[in-house]
Amino acid sequence: MTIFQVLADSVITLQPLYNKYVENGDVKGIMLLEYEIGCAIFRLPNKNERELLWTGFSSVESLKLNVKRSKDHIYPRKIGAYKLFHTDWIKIKDSGKYVEDLYYNELGRYNFVTQTENKRLVKYQKRSVFTTWQDAYDKAGIQLVEEIKQ
Repeated sequence: MTIFQVLADSVITLQPLYNKYVENGDVKGIMLLEYEIGCAIFRLPNKNERELLWTGFSSVESLKLNVKRSKDHIYPRKIGAYKLFHTDWIKIKDSGKYVEDLYYNELGRYNFVTQTENKRLVKYQKRSVFTTWQDAYDKAGIQLVEEIKQ
């Protein structure tokens, strides 16, 4: 059993409770489950992390000398959890493989930004306003450039 399967099984097990919270309008319950599953997403293994998860993009500001860079996941943790909780698992043949593929292709991917830029992004990465990571970066005034992967 892989850690991806454990996460998939956890979401599948919690999905009825999550749906109950949604039906009852229990915002605290929804937020707590999304937070917990979101945390689990970002604790998944990162084999060859920079090679597999880094998009190759960095903000212009993060490339300056003496600037602390931060990883900014292009899909915020609660967005990733929301996506998993809204998956129709009955249609998924191998739930562990599905989570693994989703992680390496979307949920685990990140850009490099400055710590200040990372804080600016927060208000554009909330589920109520988030559309795409590109839109969030535009709204936060962050310009990304492709950096040569080393």
